[in-house]
Amino acid sequence: PSPRARGRRASSSRQLSPEAGPREGAGDPELADVPPEQLDEVRELLEELRAGLPGGGPGGMNELRQWLVTFNHITGFSREATVQLCGVMARCLVATRPGNAHGSGSSGDLQQTFVRMGGIKNVVDALVARLSDARAVAACLRLLSAICQGSPVATQSLQDQGKALRLLLRTVERHAPDDEVAAAGCALIGHLCAPVASAGARV
Repeated sequence: PSPRARGRRASSSRQLSPEAGPREGAGDPELADVPPEQLDEVRELLEELRAGLPGGGPGGMNELRQWLVTFNHITGFSREATVQLCGVMARCLVATRPGNAHGSGSSGDLQQTFVRMGGIKNVVDALVARLSDARAVAACLRLLSAICQGSPVATQSLQDQGKALRLLLRTVERHAPDDEVAAAGCALIGHLCAPVASAGARV
């Protein structure tokens, strides 16, 4: 079931049991920014992400699509979900796929799908929304770096963000003392500036 469906079921359950006391985990600092009506949904999502996929694989096209849909829905009200989703999507995008395993898609295919689904803008928006949070900023930067690595389409899409891209770069400067932000920011800038080889081109 989708995160929205899980949220609706959790909401219905709460309405049927108004006398219930505080939910277990409501005081968890990882959930401190989550609205009460989304607590169960976010908690379940975090458990799923940390458990990983069956077999420990990085996921493929289907998983990436679902993670991005979930990211668009949930990132506005959970910092921890934002960080964890950025992590699994970045891992999926950069994973080595021997023989292009069935259904997994190549890295280039995954990057293009991410761009077509509006993923670049969504990640930039999430970063800007949490620009004072170094951990979330670093996670978003690592994901953007994974998207842009060797992909002229993704790189152009990020450059097309205009003012948002400038704000992103200023945010990297703002968090320069943070090692994770500095490393992720440098990696992203490197991918944005690196020439990408193409047929007949000199690099």
